[in-house]
Amino acid sequence: MANIIEYLKHIKPVYRRSSNAMKIFVIVIILLGIAGLFVLRHATTVLEEQNAALEGAAAQLEQENAVLEEKIGIQGTKQAVIQIAQEVLGLVEPDTVLIRPGEGTGN
Repeated sequence: MANIIEYLKHIKPVYRRSSNAMKIFVIVIILLGIAGLFVLRHATTVLEEQNAALEGAAAQLEQENAVLEEKIGIQGTKQAVIQIAQEVLGLVEPDTVLIRPGEGTGN
């Protein structure tokens, strides 16, 4: 074991110059990585903005839904149904007598 440690102490690393092609390759990889990070950041920002807009729309729809549910609760009563039938649809109850102006005067 001591021999191995002594041997390793005397070994000196040999540095070789890398080729220009390898340098260019490494630079291109680094630049592509940086460009990819910018693209991902932009996409994240766009998605966050869309998410915020959708959450706002969902909140508005929830409010509208609450109002509509309240109206349904109110309109579910018999009196409300009768009122809507009379006002909106022009219906009358079966035992109601209608008198129209200008009719039945005998002239």
